[in-house]
Amino acid sequence: MTTQSPTTNSGLTHQNDLIGQLVADRYQIIELLGSGGMGAVYRAEHVHMRKSVAFKVLHRELTHLSDVVARFEREAIAAARITHPNVAAATDFGRLPDGACYLVLEYVQGDSLRQTLRQSGPLDVDRALRIAKQVALALGAAHEAGVVHRDLKPENVMLVQGASEPDYAKVLDFGIAKIHMPDQEEQPALTRMGTIFGTPEYMSPEQALGQIADARTDLYSLGIMIYEMLTGRTPFADTELVAVLTRQMTEIPPPLPADIDPSIAALVSHLLAKRPSERPQNAQEVVTRIETLLNARTSQHSIAGINVLRGAETHSFATNSHISDTFAVGPTLGNPTQTTLKPSLPPWLRTSVHVGRRRLPLVIVLLCALGATVLGLLFVSLLSWLRPYSRSLTSVSTSGSPSVHTGPAAMARPVAPDPLLKRARLGELAALRALELRPDAELDAEHWAAIARGRARNREWAGVLEAYGHALDKAPSLLRDGELVSDIRNAALNSGNSSAALQFSAERLGPKGADLVYDAWAAAASGRSVQVDSKAAKKLLDDSIVRRQASASLLVALELSDARGCADYRRAIPKVISSGDERSLRVLRRLTFDRGCGLFGLGDCYSCLRGNSLLSQALEAAKSRQGPTF
Repeated sequence: MTTQSPTTNSGLTHQNDLIGQLVADRYQIIELLGSGGMGAVYRAEHVHMRKSVAFKVLHRELTHLSDVVARFEREAIAAARITHPNVAAATDFGRLPDGACYLVLEYVQGDSLRQTLRQSGPLDVDRALRIAKQVALALGAAHEAGVVHRDLKPENVMLVQGASEPDYAKVLDFGIAKIHMPDQEEQPALTRMGTIFGTPEYMSPEQALGQIADARTDLYSLGIMIYEMLTGRTPFADTELVAVLTRQMTEIPPPLPADIDPSIAALVSHLLAKRPSERPQNAQEVVTRIETLLNARTSQHSIAGINVLRGAETHSFATNSHISDTFAVGPTLGNPTQTTLKPSLPPWLRTSVHVGRRRLPLVIVLLCALGATVLGLLFVSLLSWLRPYSRSLTSVSTSGSPSVHTGPAAMARPVAPDPLLKRARLGELAALRALELRPDAELDAEHWAAIARGRARNREWAGVLEAYGHALDKAPSLLRDGELVSDIRNAALNSGNSSAALQFSAERLGPKGADLVYDAWAAAASGRSVQVDSKAAKKLLDDSIVRRQASASLLVALELSDARGCADYRRAIPKVISSGDERSLRVLRRLTFDRGCGLFGLGDCYSCLRGNSLLSQALEAAKSRQGPTF
């Protein structure tokens, strides 16, 4: 580890130059996490505190633009003013020797809400509400600090896997925030762009019109996000920017799916009101409403669980209770043949009729007749259902051997869909536990897959592997199920069962499993996941069985990772051109560095790759081919 002097930092803010450098005397830059039009974000380590941080640097060529620099400083001020567990905190701000601004933020490990939506599609209602509640809490803290985010969207919400909350939300990127600072009221506002701040699909009508944005603007964006979490799409999406803005200002959002609770739909509709005065007026109001919805849903789940476990007995009790509440029959003191009926019955039912020598209420006679009819129909249905099986068991051929009936009468009748399957897949605990209580002999591949999916939604990772194992035993075709692969990946990245999930992937998932193991290993190597057993993942990647299952593009990425010298890289590059994908970029970009070896590190470590265009061709080829998604 060496300290960089100002002279060696002249080109520091180029993305590749920063990696491996010590900047501001305390931040060791580890890797590039991402870049955009304004700057780049790196994972760094505070060398004195041994703590990972996110190190955000403004592109050097933008430092002469005063508005851009002011906006970058605004993000630092905004993030520093907000103290809340659901907001990524800012810890440092300054300038590099070449004048580029940097901002140090809390390093948040996990997937963005955007990545989560791409992987799993629409979220379970309870999960969506829990995430929305945390975002609303973060917005409440920001608004109390005088900060309006103005660019809330799934890309700016990170989901961290925590022990107490499987989706611990962190709101970040206050780069275009509006900040109310009474001590600086006389300073000019940064509104020279017209203007319109934000991302069109999440932009409020007042933002689209270039009007003043306040806290209710962020609540509108939250409404868009809840809509997207429940449906998998935004309400006003369009290929044309102008069309999106126009629809934001003029159109009512399409209705949510019919199975969404009307109370949830009402909240979303309230948040998406066109006029700010018609929306919830503060974030705390939204938090309170979401908590009410979650509490109500918890009560519903509990009642559903009781009903599932009671089964037919509960149904019978409810039916009898309903009948007893409808009318009461009993002898009167004056005449033992008379009955007393609740006056809620219509007059014609309170009349009596002669049955033999006795008079009975008409309602009793009708109920007895109805009961006899129902019993008769049930008896006839039972006989017709048993007849074909009786024939097949009792018929005997002339030789005395049983005769097998294969005609229409002996065909199995269609089985109604199991009502618990859908509810268990969505993670409803009552339905999930009811399925788990069934004997294994009654569970087919669909049941096991539903149990596995439900366990995944409840973060029961060990049980996920067990259930998917049973499902694949019964139906190997489930390997084509994207949800299965996604759940196993989450178990590998975000649980204490990482090694078991990696082993499961390598043994049971074929080529997809090899891709998944590499993805987990790369996540550990880059620091995106600290729960992955990186040694176990690398050992599996080196296994000949896994390599035989690997695709050509994965084999190229592995060959690049295993290369130990310029000659090895030179042999691998033509293979990247022919079949490599974006997984090869991590190593290829490093090969573009022309410093780092020899005296004072000024020599080119990869000189054998220069003099032709093969490396640039490999980079373009890898960029053009997307890696596997999970």
